[in-house]
Amino acid sequence: MNKAFGPETRYVTTIGLSQIAGAQLLHVHRPRHWINCGQAGPLGWTIPAALGVAKADPDAQVVALSGDYDFQFMIEELAVGAQQTSTSRSAWSSRTSTRRSWASTASTM
Repeated sequence: MNKAFGPETRYVTTIGLSQIAGAQLLHVHRPRHWINCGQAGPLGWTIPAALGVAKADPDAQVVALSGDYDFQFMIEELAVGAQQTSTSRSAWSSRTSTRRSWASTASTM
């Protein structure tokens, strides 16, 4: 993902394997470009947060890092984002193979 997205990219994630792997593997170059929910762990938080980041800074590239269960809880927010014409790219990870799925997701974007 470091090759696919530049230094201005803002990453949004909730807690779990997606946050752990992202924090260990991604290069975040600026303050306020790594946004997570802290220790609360709310499922479905990632896309609404990413939409908020995109709304606050429409020119920013926003990437939502989400695990599979978090993704299931945020389907409605994808519809809201589409209705509001917000743009964000999303990479999501599987519980069993976070690095591999991110690599294949990043290579197809």
